[in-house]
Amino acid sequence: MVFLMVKDNILEVPSVPAFAREAGVEEVVLINICHMINPWQEEQRVFVWGSGDSDYEAILKETEDNARRLKVKLSRPSLHAVDVAVCDENPLRNLYISAEGEVSPCVYLFPALPSPFKRLFCGKEYFVDRVAFGNIFRDSFLGIWNGEGYREFRGCFQARNNKLRELYSSLFGQPTVKGPEASTLPDPPEVCKTCHKIIGV
Repeated sequence: MVFLMVKDNILEVPSVPAFAREAGVEEVVLINICHMINPWQEEQRVFVWGSGDSDYEAILKETEDNARRLKVKLSRPSLHAVDVAVCDENPLRNLYISAEGEVSPCVYLFPALPSPFKRLFCGKEYFVDRVAFGNIFRDSFLGIWNGEGYREFRGCFQARNNKLRELYSSLFGQPTVKGPEASTLPDPPEVCKTCHKIIGV
């Protein structure tokens, strides 16, 4: 069961594991409202952009305790920005296909909105073109997946993954790179820079 957390329902979240257990659901996935296009949605977010604590962390801790007690598997997002090499949508292994057959790395890059679509990201307004690398009704899946543009898109995330592994390896030995770039992940694709998923929420 996927449960979208917003301020209007955040107080209900600790009871979700019990509801899931009663319904025979074995796993609960809590998610943040990430794609915001208007002030009301922005006001409903429960995560913070910076590294400070969210007002709702204690509620999620209670939810985790309830899930553990009831033996319901629970996954939850961060409530503050964190560095992630690859977002939860994981475009290295997953993709999204629209009802019209358009193949996109994720639903946040091909929403049911006219292109360019609006995003509110960290308090600022951006307009982003929808991203599709082919249409499954016209092109073969492998042709789309292995197309140059799609490979370049995934390559950005692969480079970030590789850099993260390098950073972890350096904890157990001498880093091979010196200076500020030694601890900096390569940029994600341009269209992902204004998506809250890239900051781990």
